[in-house]
Amino acid sequence: MPSFEDRVKIIPIEQPFLRVLADYVYAKFKTKMPDLSNILLIFPSQRNKFYFRRYLLEAACVKSIIPPAMKTIDELVEHCYESLGGKRGMLLSTVERNFILKDVINRLKVEFWKDLSFLRFVSIGNRLLSLFDELAKERVTIDDIEHVTELGHYPEKYAQNELPILKKIHQAYRKVLKESGYQDVADKNGLVVERFNNQCLTDCDYILLAGFAATTVVEIELIKRILEELPSEIVLHSCKPVDLKSMDKADRPFYVHFKMLQALDVDFSKVTTLGEKAAIEPVVHVKEVKTESEQTFYLQSVLKESIKKHKSLHRIGIVLPDESILYSLTESLRVAGIEYNRSAGLPLAQSSLYSFLGQLHEVVTSDYHYAEFFSFIRHPLFKNAVVKGHALRSLVYQLEDFMTKQRLNYFGREHFVDNRFAFLVDLLQDGFAMAQADLDLPEYVEAMINYLNGLLTYNKEFIKTNSPDISDFFEQLHNLTSLRINGKLHARGIGMLEFILRVLQDRRYRVEGDPMRGIQVIGLLEARNLDFDCLILPSMNEGIFPRRSEKDMFINQSVRRAVGLPYNQERENLYYYYYTELTKGKREVYISVVSEEERDVATRFISLGTPAAIKDESTIRLTRSAIILRKRAVKKSPSIVKSLYQRLQKDGLSPTALSDYRKCPYRYYLKYLLRVTEPKVIVEEPGAKEWGEIVHAAVRNFYQYHFPKGFIQGELARATSVLENELEKALDKNRSMARKPRSVAYLDLNLYKRRLRRFLEHEVDRFASGFTIFQPVLERKRKHHLSIKGAEIHVYGYIDRVDLCDERYYIIDYKTGKIPARKDYEIGPDFNDFQLPLYALIFSREHFEVIGGMMYYEIGKKSKTYDVVEAGDPVGYLTDFKQQILVPTIEEMLDRDTVFYQTENEEFCEYCMYAQLCGEEHGREA
Repeated sequence: MPSFEDRVKIIPIEQPFLRVLADYVYAKFKTKMPDLSNILLIFPSQRNKFYFRRYLLEAACVKSIIPPAMKTIDELVEHCYESLGGKRGMLLSTVERNFILKDVINRLKVEFWKDLSFLRFVSIGNRLLSLFDELAKERVTIDDIEHVTELGHYPEKYAQNELPILKKIHQAYRKVLKESGYQDVADKNGLVVERFNNQCLTDCDYILLAGFAATTVVEIELIKRILEELPSEIVLHSCKPVDLKSMDKADRPFYVHFKMLQALDVDFSKVTTLGEKAAIEPVVHVKEVKTESEQTFYLQSVLKESIKKHKSLHRIGIVLPDESILYSLTESLRVAGIEYNRSAGLPLAQSSLYSFLGQLHEVVTSDYHYAEFFSFIRHPLFKNAVVKGHALRSLVYQLEDFMTKQRLNYFGREHFVDNRFAFLVDLLQDGFAMAQADLDLPEYVEAMINYLNGLLTYNKEFIKTNSPDISDFFEQLHNLTSLRINGKLHARGIGMLEFILRVLQDRRYRVEGDPMRGIQVIGLLEARNLDFDCLILPSMNEGIFPRRSEKDMFINQSVRRAVGLPYNQERENLYYYYYTELTKGKREVYISVVSEEERDVATRFISLGTPAAIKDESTIRLTRSAIILRKRAVKKSPSIVKSLYQRLQKDGLSPTALSDYRKCPYRYYLKYLLRVTEPKVIVEEPGAKEWGEIVHAAVRNFYQYHFPKGFIQGELARATSVLENELEKALDKNRSMARKPRSVAYLDLNLYKRRLRRFLEHEVDRFASGFTIFQPVLERKRKHHLSIKGAEIHVYGYIDRVDLCDERYYIIDYKTGKIPARKDYEIGPDFNDFQLPLYALIFSREHFEVIGGMMYYEIGKKSKTYDVVEAGDPVGYLTDFKQQILVPTIEEMLDRDTVFYQTENEEFCEYCMYAQLCGEEHGREA
């Protein structure tokens, strides 16, 4: 048997690790071919197994062999644990351990934590359990930590208060665990280390440990025993042996291997090297982008260039330090038509079934509020369901429309007596009943599975996708029924659903594809030891690479270092190794850094590991010059002209319609000819628009039914009371408002009452100066006909009020919001406010001499009138309005050669409901 050092070999970091390893294994065990099943390889990750098997076939130049047995290091520990008498069935899950931990903390009455509900406690519990597991894997006790703190000068609060509490919790937790007969990570690791013997692995002729970086003390002890007692060796992907001695500090890229080999008592000078082929330095490109959206555009452009250079798509890898961008990235690849293979662990919380249950929880806890309810019924599992050949999609939209028109801001079965909704409402009620069922966990989960299965039978297209999250989700649900927990520690009914969602939130499901097809999209840990020609590393910011650690909540960094626990510099150094391994040996590497305000700076390892990186200074333009959107323009076909004339002669033109055309003819075409309307909404809290309607209605009714001739100072108190009463009635009767408005609406009511008091005080002075209300016109429809291009064109409007003084009429329009700017109503190129002059034209039937003025009447923080022809000539203004604005606008509208064109003035697009149809919304976001 060779000496211990002969069992340690290094494949230089510039070499493709798994390829060189496959060549080595083939050469070493060539005489055993084609059956290598008695050889055992231990890797750090699952993905290494697949690639190694492929490369071994290439090395052997055969189509098939019986490959070596392969395990990950975690699987090796599990194997040894069971071989030594450990019972996997006695190991508790994290959820089960959290219940025990919560019970312990309640008994110890630990301040702050004892009063937390289980669901709020879980995040703290997970951190505590993570610490306990780390202590077990690193073979460190809390007594060791206490000893260090006694010798050092640490804050009294920590040494005498916090650490003793932590020790009590740990001891009590371990005691409960032992008394219950269950085990956790500490028991498993303890058994493997203390009772390991080579009989666990005697069915292997040879063991090869390959590609490790950071290893725990337990793993080191296991590796050491294997190397000492069994035919075996370890192969690392590292620097050359001659350089290992200089890697003795945590700011060196191969410190992880220096530390590992030092723990194994290896003489560095006797370590040998495999694969000495010359390697070229990679070309590294670094790009700083402003946003994640910009990064997506950048990645698409990089991929298109890389595909041209590297014909084999599977030789291009995208490694994700931040897996939260996985969906947006793969979706952009799909849209771009770029074939890819996604192999990553995705959060179960991103699955369709989880989102369905999450929305179910939201709608029930909101008491079936329409916003949450609409989101729920729009979920694909509901909206896309097909029952007995009938799609529910149209029924879902009809139900939404019904609730909106009826102003029902809360769903209730009593509102749906119409049989057309019967099946959908029954299906919904079944879900709501399931969510609130007063059952124990196993029965509750069974009821949930039955309901989801029933729903899936109506979604055959969804089932056909065979998405891995479906089977994994149901498997995780089934696993919950076997949880060994105290039922008193979690709620029932809707609280049970919340508990299930919280437990599943941290679970993940695997998406495995074909590593030999398409661009490879993988997570950071799965990328270890893999070989690509072109590598892409997005979101390489500090805080993501290296990721901020949460392990420092309970133990000071200097204490960690003193007792032998990984400390911050060591954890960050591991990322230095990952960066070095990822970038070395590649032909090209593309790195992007997102420079948003909330993001940290570029990772330090770019300058440390690739100082010769090329900084890409090119501009990524996401404005409309990047995506060219042609301005919309609709020609007036004979059918459009016919529709236009019918509308102008029958329905007519209102001030709003004329303003819409003046601002954007294309908007007019969409709104009035195509009749593309804004979706109706349920208004629970009145905004400026609704308060404007309410105030208008209150003032109209006030004068129409109570004070048709105005009032004097002596009647002000009664007038105030009457108007406030009318305001309250107008709020309750407003047709836009939900049947159950939010209470804030009644708080705003007092604000508008104060504004109307100021309005009435101003009215007293106005009536005293000789103005009276011309009663027949109060917000009634008035119309007039104009003869233009041989056609009788109908114009109309609802005039808020007309006052009479000195035998002349004053057209008034109430404004509870902003008064139009002067340029909007002055005769000129910027004119677009048709309201007052059109009202005056209609009212006077073009006898402009009877008009004394046209006024905006402000009802707001102050009450004041604004005359659009202040100290001017109403007759001249109205004549110019007709000749220079109104008639030319309608003539242009009727001109067959003038298209309905899209405006060039982006100010008019800001609040336009059609902005997205035109692409203006896209342009502004960019």
